[in-house]
Amino acid sequence: MPDALRGYKEIHLRALKLLKPGGTLATFCCSHHVDAGLFQDTLLSAAYDARKVLRRVAVFSQSPDHPIIPMIPETEYLKGFAVEIVK
Repeated sequence: MPDALRGYKEIHLRALKLLKPGGTLATFCCSHHVDAGLFQDTLLSAAYDARKVLRRVAVFSQSPDHPIIPMIPETEYLKGFAVEIVK
């Protein structure tokens, strides 16, 4: 998992460096090993390194035909965020 998190951070960092203020980044993770908080942390870490301020504008999850069963963490596999570059 550490390699995957480094990869997510690198992808986010590269994308954030390309975006100007007002730009939007939509990012998704479909691994059940990476929860939404950890995925968001990689995004925020990349934003810090890129010296960008983000505003979260949307949070995404899988559609209702892929139900999440709280007792089975693997069923909550898809998470995503849309963020706007503030500065």
